[in-house]
Amino acid sequence: LPDSQAEQATYWYARPCYGNSPELCGPEPASFASDPDPGTPVRSFKKQSKKVEVVSPGCNVTTPVPNCVVPKIANEIRFDWTDYLETNQATREGTANNMEARYYQVQVSTTADFSNIIDVSPAVDATTFTAYYKTYPEGPIYWRVQAFDGSNNPLTFSDKYLLQKKSPPFAQVLPASGASVTSTPLMTWQAQAFARSYDIEVYRDVLTQPLSNSTRVLAFTTKQTAWAPSELLPKGTYGWRVRRVDADGLPGPWTVPGTGPTPETSDKDNIRKFTITEPVPTLTSPANGATISTNTLSLTWNPVQGAAQYRVEISTSPTFASISETVNTLMTTYAPVGDYADGTYYWRILPLNGNGAVLATSAQRSFVVSASSRGDFYPITPFRVYRSDKPVSVPLQPKETRNVKVTGVNGIPATGVSAVVANVTVLGPSESSFLSVWPAGVEKPGVSNLNYGAGDTVPNLVIVKVGNNGEISLQNNKGTTHVLVDISGYYSDGSLTSGARYQSTSSPARILNTGKEVPAKPVKAGDTNIRNVTVAGEGGVPANASAVVMNVTAYGATSSGDIRVFPKGAAVPLVSNLNVKPDQEVPNLVMVKLGETGQVSIRNSAGETNVIFDVVGWFEEGAPPPGDRYNPLTPARMWDTRPPPQLNNGPKLSEKVVREFKVTEKSGVPADAKAVVLNVTVTEPNKAGYLTLYPSGVTRPNASNLNFKAGQTIPNLVTVKVGDGGKISAYAVADTHVILDVVGWYG
Repeated sequence: LPDSQAEQATYWYARPCYGNSPELCGPEPASFASDPDPGTPVRSFKKQSKKVEVVSPGCNVTTPVPNCVVPKIANEIRFDWTDYLETNQATREGTANNMEARYYQVQVSTTADFSNIIDVSPAVDATTFTAYYKTYPEGPIYWRVQAFDGSNNPLTFSDKYLLQKKSPPFAQVLPASGASVTSTPLMTWQAQAFARSYDIEVYRDVLTQPLSNSTRVLAFTTKQTAWAPSELLPKGTYGWRVRRVDADGLPGPWTVPGTGPTPETSDKDNIRKFTITEPVPTLTSPANGATISTNTLSLTWNPVQGAAQYRVEISTSPTFASISETVNTLMTTYAPVGDYADGTYYWRILPLNGNGAVLATSAQRSFVVSASSRGDFYPITPFRVYRSDKPVSVPLQPKETRNVKVTGVNGIPATGVSAVVANVTVLGPSESSFLSVWPAGVEKPGVSNLNYGAGDTVPNLVIVKVGNNGEISLQNNKGTTHVLVDISGYYSDGSLTSGARYQSTSSPARILNTGKEVPAKPVKAGDTNIRNVTVAGEGGVPANASAVVMNVTAYGATSSGDIRVFPKGAAVPLVSNLNVKPDQEVPNLVMVKLGETGQVSIRNSAGETNVIFDVVGWFEEGAPPPGDRYNPLTPARMWDTRPPPQLNNGPKLSEKVVREFKVTEKSGVPADAKAVVLNVTVTEPNKAGYLTLYPSGVTRPNASNLNFKAGQTIPNLVTVKVGDGGKISAYAVADTHVILDVVGWYG
């Protein structure tokens, strides 16, 4: 039976019948009117079922509960109530009333009297309901639930409950609060549940004006979580906010809650702000103060939003009092066509809008034009410029200084040479000592280039600045020894025609190890067993490289002899790069011209030996060539880990522990040097091992620069790229002292 409404009753009577036939029943009552006489055959009653008992959420507003805290619901709302059978388990007149509900229906309203119902659920055959299809509007929400019996009769509503709908806050991401941006900032925010779309508003003058229709400059709706205005914004400070809109078009709160009476009014002090600044381009290359050749000049900068084109201005004046060149371009790079005279120039970029008006002016940079060949390299087929044992044997005496002419011989120019690359070898020293090589005409520096024991044959590559009369100086410290000097290249002081310039690999790269080939392929002796090795295209060396710099190590020799590395296709030179013995691992830096098809050749003089190539850089030609110039220095001691009276720059290198050494802004090497050339000496190692030098900040390479035995003192020339912080890293597989003597730098 349905519940009785106002002024409504339910009537009933009974009459006796015989069998199942209505014709055999007694008479019906004459009236259905209510009669207080208990003998009247018709009775009336009002049916009023019990209320459904609510579980959650909300506070009861029909029968208020003291101190109830109205809950705040963020997204979907789950309504829960007690099963109606359980509600009716209470006894009535001593008999249990087991009335059940076939289903339930939830009503949701924004008003307490349910005059504005915003949702009516479908028939629910459970005791819970969640409207997964909507979030409901912000603010107070009232709800109640009604049971329906087995005859689909609506029963009494539950009490009314109040909750607060409050969408969760979600964060704006970009631009950052208080950020400075240019023209059209990208606005991004976190995604929010139940959002079909997002409303974005942008306001101007937020530092001085409240948010209003008059200060709102942009409003947009998007389904994405990012948006950028399609129009340019003038310079100034702006505020922006965003809100979600669900599938029913119900908006959530703004990211910054409003304090005014309408959505157009909000708290200007709390809204996310950003500042539109002048769209200034950032200059990227060349580096400020860079030295360049005019036909390699390329000016580049970062693009600016809102710029239709860019004006390039170049001047010889830092104040741009006069303009040497000006041009408009659509690109973010410009390469001048004409040549510039040597000197210092200044440049800047002015972005222009579609009307040609200047939007801003960039910072300025300078560059120095120097079209000379200073620091260019010229590799040659190695030749012997000096030997003290032939044709007349005149060994160097203790502390004797002997000068050797290295310019104007065998094709090396008589003038214009700043430094030479020489492989210097000592033969048959009478006792353990060291040899120093330096520019003639200057005081002998306190450094050495070769260290050797009595009777040793020891070579080492030396890059030495040319001194007076085109000469270099040699001095043996103790005993007597013969010396060989073999030249394999030279550098320009700037007056020669264009040569090649140096470029470092990112880190030393091993391109050959004959002992690790499968099967091993040691280099056998003789001209018929010359091994050709491809270098161009390997280890970072480009196909058009003209010469290569690599550390060459020989090991596992079966007999004493020498190793010669030379351009493929050239005649076998009369000079060697390494001298080997069966019980030694011998390294030496080699700077060699590349021959046919970018290859070099290896010739072994006796027995057989394994050879390792570790590439550290290459030279490339051009007009002018790309890369870095060589800047020779008078040799100077930069680092020495030995105890006083040496420099005592720290303790011994510990086994397998990386040590960093600062090599820029020391001993004549500037802060912007790209690579340094060092004569590196290992001394007093506690056991046999090797030393690797490489740029700081990169992974240690599978390469080595020096191989040594326990207690040995051994040098080698090392060219190493400068790493992070102007430093290089050193790694040794033994505890050892190390000495770094700088002889030049590339940059």
